[in-house]
Amino acid sequence: MKNFSSKHATVVYDKELQAFHVTFFNFVPHPEFIKTVEFEYEMVAHYELKKALIDLRQIKVYAEGNDEYIKTTWFPKMIDLGLKQVAFIVPEDIFAKMTMQKAHDTKKLPIEMIHFQTIDEAKSWLLESVV
Repeated sequence: MKNFSSKHATVVYDKELQAFHVTFFNFVPHPEFIKTVEFEYEMVAHYELKKALIDLRQIKVYAEGNDEYIKTTWFPKMIDLGLKQVAFIVPEDIFAKMTMQKAHDTKKLPIEMIHFQTIDEAKSWLLESVV
């Protein structure tokens, strides 16, 4: 399976982590966000992935609808696909960070989520975990 790359995001398979690694850039319009996460679904299903690394450092603000989509669609779909762990790299922008926290403020989920400041911390956690 090939990786995904657009003006707003990249999604790659990280063989060492046995995870998908997505990086978002600046502002991601809702249609582009949907296109990106649909590729994530395909990658999780194709490789039967249990882990994800989501780098949000460069996000400036979430497009309208993205935070709600994460709560109502992304998490349930990833749970159905068998994803167990997600390492998030926190946005540097304060407004993006607040929106991320709102999107991730969900009731108890069977996905372990941890927010990190650096990519090295996130990768270490994913490498140490056994799912």
